[in-house]
Amino acid sequence: MAERPIFEPTGSLGGTTQAVAFDGTLVYTHIGKRIVVVDPSDPAAPRVVGQTEPLFAEPVSLAVDGSRLYVAMGEGGFEVVWVGDPANPQPVGIAQWYDHAAAVAVSPQAALFAGHMAGGEETVWLFSHDGTFPGDRLPGQSHSRQVRGGGGDMHDPSQP
Repeated sequence: MAERPIFEPTGSLGGTTQAVAFDGTLVYTHIGKRIVVVDPSDPAAPRVVGQTEPLFAEPVSLAVDGSRLYVAMGEGGFEVVWVGDPANPQPVGIAQWYDHAAAVAVSPQAALFAGHMAGGEETVWLFSHDGTFPGDRLPGQSHSRQVRGGGGDMHDPSQP
């Protein structure tokens, strides 16, 4: 049996986190309710490039797709953060409901948020990159959700 590698920490940002995403160049994580963009090119001294103001709730899952960072926030719903300028990440869309957004994944067409309804029913929400809910909730009956910024350009925070 091959020996398993041992990973040693080489740097720290402080604080606690439970979610992280990587786009091949930058790391997206959080410290408390703030999204933090990190340059990991020097692992011994990771450098914070930018951060948001505190979000509605603490992230539990992150997924990055180009200039959009999708943030599942448990009972806080989910947020879309524009990261086209990593030094100045900006929230551009939010959906809040009394459900639980537990995890997020992205495809070229949409983000999928998994979670459960207030009554415990497990569900997946489909959120297209243009800010709409094309399939609303999968599976089961459709539910409309109000999304701040939903009609604007999710690529550019100057066009909410």
